[in-house]
Amino acid sequence: MRKRDALILCLVFILLFQFSFISAQNETESSEGFDKAEDCLKDMIGDRGIPSLTTQEQAFSLLALASDSSMQSSLKSELKKAGNCWPKDSCNIKDTAISMLALDYVNSDTSAIEAWLLNQTVIPTELTWYLQIDSTDDQEVICNLSYRNDSRRITIRQDKTLSGSPGKCFRIARDSYWLEIDDECYDENFDISCDGNFLTTVVYRKRLGDTYYISTITNIRPPSGTTQEKIESICFGQGTRCDYEATLWATLALAKTGRNVNDLLPYLIALSPQNEKSLPSAFLYSITNYDEYLKELTALQRPEGFWQAKSTTDKFYDTALAVSALAGTSSEEIDSTKDYLINVQPTSGCWQNSIRNTAFLLYAINQKPAVSTGDTSVSYCVDFGHYCISPLECNESDKLENFDCTGFGDICCRTPEEEKDTCANKGGQKCSAFEECSGTTVTADDTDNCCIDGTCLAIVTDCDRAGFTCKSFCTTEETEEPYDCIGSDVCCSEEVARKSLWWLWLLIILIILVVLAIIFRDKLKDQYIKIKTKLKKGKSEPGKPGAPRGPPGRPGPPGRPVPSGRPGVLAPALRRPGSPLPRRPFVRRPPIKSPQANELMKRLRGKK
Repeated sequence: MRKRDALILCLVFILLFQFSFISAQNETESSEGFDKAEDCLKDMIGDRGIPSLTTQEQAFSLLALASDSSMQSSLKSELKKAGNCWPKDSCNIKDTAISMLALDYVNSDTSAIEAWLLNQTVIPTELTWYLQIDSTDDQEVICNLSYRNDSRRITIRQDKTLSGSPGKCFRIARDSYWLEIDDECYDENFDISCDGNFLTTVVYRKRLGDTYYISTITNIRPPSGTTQEKIESICFGQGTRCDYEATLWATLALAKTGRNVNDLLPYLIALSPQNEKSLPSAFLYSITNYDEYLKELTALQRPEGFWQAKSTTDKFYDTALAVSALAGTSSEEIDSTKDYLINVQPTSGCWQNSIRNTAFLLYAINQKPAVSTGDTSVSYCVDFGHYCISPLECNESDKLENFDCTGFGDICCRTPEEEKDTCANKGGQKCSAFEECSGTTVTADDTDNCCIDGTCLAIVTDCDRAGFTCKSFCTTEETEEPYDCIGSDVCCSEEVARKSLWWLWLLIILIILVVLAIIFRDKLKDQYIKIKTKLKKGKSEPGKPGAPRGPPGRPGPPGRPVPSGRPGVLAPALRRPGSPLPRRPFVRRPPIKSPQANELMKRLRGKK
């Protein structure tokens, strides 16, 4: 082996060793940081006392400390005192759903809690529903639409449009392609049969919205076959109105216990764009495992490594929610979040000095398995050769209720989920919404911005170039600037801070000037004397030579002396371009006859 090759090989080994050492050091620091946070959480709970904690503080602490048998028993015992809904004196859906998740995590019976939740469902009025009846052949088909002991005849023309009289529950809509269902008929069963090959499904949208969603279930039948369609859509709310965030938490809790939640998804999906502050993509990905929600969630991560939903200020809570949904994936987003949390962790160990947020973050990042206690027996799904996957990815017949999973929305299933064509499997790197690819961008199951043969580079916005910062919103101490950012971000400047510190910069500049003046005082003194001497020589006294005056009536510009030169001739700087030089006038010197003047001239000659 040549010396040069040996040297290169040694350098490669050194670099690999350094990389391994740095990675191991980072992992150690991360582990120590989360251990410190856990100790801080236990101390804060001990100082306040478990009975004084809020419902969410107790529930998230139980999720975070389920691996500690004594803390688990104490938290679980206190949490169960409320009964079947929380808080005890003013039950609400969100707190009850979070408590149900925590108790299910430590394998407590949650059937009574589920029953209470299911009694809080209402029919959403925010959605408009349509029935689609279509022929699978290019020929006219006649169908019978039956409901309420009534049968109506509908014709599907060759161009797929509908005609006929569908009755009180319907009206022909959407350019005659669909049947809009009346609100009063959402609880009806609709039977459809046709004399040709046909299919039926339901379509929905947010009322007055522009986006239409097609049901995942499409029924296809041969001639004389029959399909049945029914609008199955509910939400959670106390009263007659839906509560979007409460519905998110309740749906997640029910899905985690193996309940079928398909009738809750239309409301959650259609209303998600107007509820960004609840970070719906985190819940919807946990429940459905749909790639579109994974892409949406990862794109919302800030460059620093945290999540912050629009119109909210609680970035640690939002970050815990997002990471909980991504748990179980080998995503770089989680690694980035770990680094961020360790970098901003206070000396106490608890983020924001908050029991709820610290506990939620610990559960999301660590996801430590719950241990068995005196009244709890925990059997983990993967220990028995089964699979923890999203509820919608597992068939009803394959769901296993007596096994537990650590994932936020996962359930135990006999069969694995289909392997995804991720960016990592393509050999690429996922670029965030704040980055652009220096190579080729392709689409993968987990991102639309998969960078192949290149690297992800930070996008420089107009706001960055102007020296400001892009944020989801500007605080009261900041000013929104008219520069472009990425997505819905706005450009913010710390105007108040700049105005309040101008005097400090002025003081610093003055101090620097004084110090320089002291250091170079001798040179400055010499320069001052030279300048002063030149100024004295430049001044003219009346009657002395060397002080020529310009011709009468030709003054120089205000504040600027007329350049010296021959009398009657403008210096080049004061002439207009292209103008001829004025001719020099003949000047006759008058004889000096005054005795006083002769005496003055003699004195002047004597000085020479």
